[in-house]
Amino acid sequence: MEPAARVLIVEDEVIVAKDMEAMLRNLGYAVCGIVRTGEQGVCRARDEGPDLVLMDIGLKGEMDGIEAARQIRAIADIPLVYCTAISDLATFQRAKQTDPYGFICKPFEEKDLRSVVELALHHGRRERQLKLMLRLFRATLSCAEEALLVADVKVEVVYLNAAAEALTGWSEQEAVGVPLRELLVSAPGLAIPEIATLAEEGLAGILPVAFSLFTRDARRVAVSGSIQALTDAGVIGYLLRLRHAQRVEHADTPGAAWDMAASRGPRA
Repeated sequence: MEPAARVLIVEDEVIVAKDMEAMLRNLGYAVCGIVRTGEQGVCRARDEGPDLVLMDIGLKGEMDGIEAARQIRAIADIPLVYCTAISDLATFQRAKQTDPYGFICKPFEEKDLRSVVELALHHGRRERQLKLMLRLFRATLSCAEEALLVADVKVEVVYLNAAAEALTGWSEQEAVGVPLRELLVSAPGLAIPEIATLAEEGLAGILPVAFSLFTRDARRVAVSGSIQALTDAGVIGYLLRLRHAQRVEHADTPGAAWDMAASRGPRA
């Protein structure tokens, strides 16, 4: 049997906080603390590491609930739900910037609290699982010998592995958020044709590519590989697999041609 989820209540009205505690205990949750200020909420969240924080927005004192939530989210990956009687649009928009897992308006009943708490805990577990999978995915890609680049549906860079950094001359930190057509160019300001059309035309399946890459550190590199659409009920991004492709001179063919290894396309 799994231990009861631990909930921290940040609420400056004693009666309201006690009612929330009673409801949570009736629902089978453990209350790991009740605090009355934003500063105390931040400290207790850091020290206790609760599974969920229920945060009042209109806290008395120098730090309101939104600022407390921002600080909590900065130091710990803890799901947070706002419990508030404040309903104006400006406050809602400000609170939304802290990425809460839900809102519940005062006054509320136990069944309302059950719904928002269950959903917040569920989505919190899913998000932690996804973040773990992403870390494992990034660790796997980082060890690959091929240069791997991932772009989102807007064809902007979201990931480069170490081999891609070495190939392109871009660090991952510099590249994230840059349009792929600006990162992969055949000359300064001149995009690779296959890359330039992705945003407009999209891609289904796998497209073999071979082109001359002008790197950020002013090298000219012949590369080959593939562009693959990443799908989940529609295209959600693109994966590029690239590697060096040496160019060789053939006696019976004028000019340079791709070597046989490159012409076979990307490895499986």
